Amino acid sequence: MKNINEIINMLKNHEMFVIMDKKSLLKLKKKKVIAGYRNDGTGSRLMAYVNLVRIAKKLKKNFVFYWDTRADKYSDAWPHNKIASDDISKYLPNIKNISLYNSNSFKISEPNINEWKFLLFENENKKKVVKECKKILSSILKNYKKENQKIKKMYEFGLHVRCGGLNATTGRITHITNIHFYKENFNLGKWYPEAMWIEILNKIKKKSIIVSDDYRHIKKKLKPGRNFTFNKYKKNSSELNKFLQDIFVVSNADKVICSVKSGAGLIIMLTSKNFFFTPESYLQIDKIYFSFSKIIEKYFYKFNTLNSLIDHNLKYFGSKPIDILVKIKEITKKKL
Repeated sequence: MKNINEIINMLKNHEMFVIMDKKSLLKLKKKKVIAGYRNDGTGSRLMAYVNLVRIAKKLKKNFVFYWDTRADKYSDAWPHNKIASDDISKYLPNIKNISLYNSNSFKISEPNINEWKFLLFENENKKKVVKECKKILSSILKNYKKENQKIKKMYEFGLHVRCGGLNATTGRITHITNIHFYKENFNLGKWYPEAMWIEILNKIKKKSIIVSDDYRHIKKKLKPGRNFTFNKYKKNSSELNKFLQDIFVVSNADKVICSVKSGAGLIIMLTSKNFFFTPESYLQIDKIYFSFSKIIEKYFYKFNTLNSLIDHNLKYFGSKPIDILVKIKEITKKKL
């Protein structure tokens, strides 16, 4: 993370810093052992684990992180929970105090730490916190046994492209088609328009690598040039191992381009060796991007909140009789 000051601004823009509220902090201080957990993807779980280790150390407490083994599609986090349901300790021997459980049968008592964004005490220095998290993550990943991959050791660019499976406001597009699994989320900043990625790909001329959750989608829709390669895995490699391989490969590039609005993105950022950029910062359209992002986010929540939706529909349909009267009056007007 050679451009750490720029990275801090990116994280601020994407609201990736969360201040711990005083009530939660007081409750945690009373605990002998602080618990942490998450039920979704591997990246978010690892970020929650990093937060737990850092907070527990500051409070001089022991900790335990509950790793969810639930893998069924009825979980809110499906399909990401399926990938993460494997025992992480098998891949990362340095990760400590992991306790396996199944969220289909058990839930974690409060208070606990389950935040995947950077969790801070009040008035903590953000730059210092990020560096502390990087150090913790480095120690976790230190003895990870990488597979022998037939790829270049160094690339000019490493891109983590999240296009398949979701769009600006919808998830599970390519994973579930049944209406009862339909899920809406505000994904802008985690997902980026294909036009943005295509522009980035066209700007890159040197040998680079792409990692993604949906390579078929990338090849079909983005059509990257021959200077791009994709990560390769052994035939018997597990999904969790593929995820970890992707992190190591892409983070070794000279310049990494990746979203920070996901756990995976933050893990890639923390492991990046050189320069890190989000797509909008690399294209230098930050102000335009965030202006439109706030507008879209405002109306996404407006039309996905019951009270706002009822209020909107009452006003919309209530205005129709007036519109009809205006049209009738228009017909009766004399022409000059």
